Amino acid sequence: MGNREENVTSIAPRHVFTVLALVVALWGLTLFLVSPAGEFPLNDDWIYARAVSDWIDTGTYQGHPFSTANLVGQAWWGKLFCAGGGFSFTALRWSTLVLWLFAALATTLSALRLRARPFTAALAGALIIANPIAMNLGYTFMTDVPFMAFMALAGLAYLCALETPRWQWVLLGSLFGAAALLTRQFAVLLPIAFVLSSCPWDTRWRRREMLPLLIALVAPWFAAWLLLQFLPSHAAELGHVWDPQVLGDSWGERFFGGLKFYSSSMLLLGCLVLPLAAAQGWQWLRHKEGRVARRAMALACAMLYILLTACTGDPNRIPFMGNILYDTGAGPMTLRGILMGSYLWRPVSIGGWWWLPTLAGVLVAGWMVAGCLRWLLLIPGDGRRPLHDPRRRQQCFLMFWAILMILALYHPWLPVRFDRYLIGALVPVVLLVAMAESGRSLAGRAFQVVTLTALFAFSLLGVQDYFAWNTTRWAMLNKLMNEQGLKPQEIDGGYEFNGWYTSQDYIKESGARAFLRSGPLGWWVVDDRYAISWLPRPGFSKVEEVPYGSWLAGDMGKLLLLKKKDDGE
Repeated sequence: MGNREENVTSIAPRHVFTVLALVVALWGLTLFLVSPAGEFPLNDDWIYARAVSDWIDTGTYQGHPFSTANLVGQAWWGKLFCAGGGFSFTALRWSTLVLWLFAALATTLSALRLRARPFTAALAGALIIANPIAMNLGYTFMTDVPFMAFMALAGLAYLCALETPRWQWVLLGSLFGAAALLTRQFAVLLPIAFVLSSCPWDTRWRRREMLPLLIALVAPWFAAWLLLQFLPSHAAELGHVWDPQVLGDSWGERFFGGLKFYSSSMLLLGCLVLPLAAAQGWQWLRHKEGRVARRAMALACAMLYILLTACTGDPNRIPFMGNILYDTGAGPMTLRGILMGSYLWRPVSIGGWWWLPTLAGVLVAGWMVAGCLRWLLLIPGDGRRPLHDPRRRQQCFLMFWAILMILALYHPWLPVRFDRYLIGALVPVVLLVAMAESGRSLAGRAFQVVTLTALFAFSLLGVQDYFAWNTTRWAMLNKLMNEQGLKPQEIDGGYEFNGWYTSQDYIKESGARAFLRSGPLGWWVVDDRYAISWLPRPGFSKVEEVPYGSWLAGDMGKLLLLKKKDDGE
């Protein structure tokens, strides 16, 4: 990607305030349109919420047997939000929503620090809000958004340190980085990216200033690591051990699987930064005479590589990995009975239309790969900078950060790879794109605003649908328990319901292995006398059909209350 050559050293404070206010306004609009209130868990966050609940009740942090994330940093943050009124899922959700805003603001400030224009910086922050994966996870107590927020704040401080290597900036970056490490393990890759992008060519690391800089860099990370040694850990019991078989049966399968995963990751990230990349990519392609042909050829080769790897085999288009993005809407479908062979049922499906964002993602991913390769190879006359230039160090840092976040997801210790894991690379990718020259075309900016609006609308429809059916589901479940006197052990209420209410008995019997041995009916269901479902099931009769008021699904958005038939029926 090209570099900005204009000499921008500072931005008026009123412009900074305006840019930040626009990002806050978009965040506020989201919360105004979709309220986060609701006393129920979502996705895996019942695991992390239980850790906070137990901490509040006992006064001692015990974690949770099903948690593979370090968690304690997020648990402390969530506990802080529960301090006034006691344990509450809504309070925990607000703790994540605030960090989601912090991630967007840190991204905006980082873009300004990288000398992006105010419009580009606002767009960069808005992309963190409009991202469908980040928005969905922002409405939960999952660890992904807190991790992204702490990393974004640490990244901002490290970017400042790369420009002006003061120990205060380094210490601030390491403190936020340590908070990220106390949330998720992958944070340890951030100081590696920082060291790789600073020490080799920054002579100030080799003079008398090195000792305070080194102490500021290492001390918070060491303290966080030391704390983790004294906290409960259950990851080993959950099967997270070295197992090359999870990547394929042969080296050929593992190699191609890696290529497909990395290409799919770049493609998905490319699609999600399209509103920002549109103008930058066009400016890069047409920049200066005599280079258009070379850049077009590099772009074509990169796009062909992405197509041959990411779009070969099943799945061959977005959405690739699942967990948050499926067909339409966002959020995991955690009621049983929707898997039909290899097809996951959805109330609304657009099917082949997903090829449009897929091809857009191929174009942007190809541009990112081609641009970064040309920049790394230092092709003469292509905007290269000397190794000691602060801008080059910042670019290196962002590139190492993004690459390490993606590389870390494909290895034999990790049994599954979900799309939500990629938001760890979202901030550095957005900032790398923001550093590219964008031009000032009104048509280009209009296209950026239109695509951002479309992405925001899709994300908002998805999170409203996700919250709507979950709110209705839990209202039905509470009615069964409170009005009809049913015990949770008699209900198949979905993954989160049985995880929250009935998994404790399995944990007492099997410990963390209860996650893998979840009973003969799965998901810790003891007896499915009653069940909440989208679709009819054999052997069950329909008791009630409840619409859940989805903007996306409309009249098709309905949940069923089912009752198991007696043997004589």
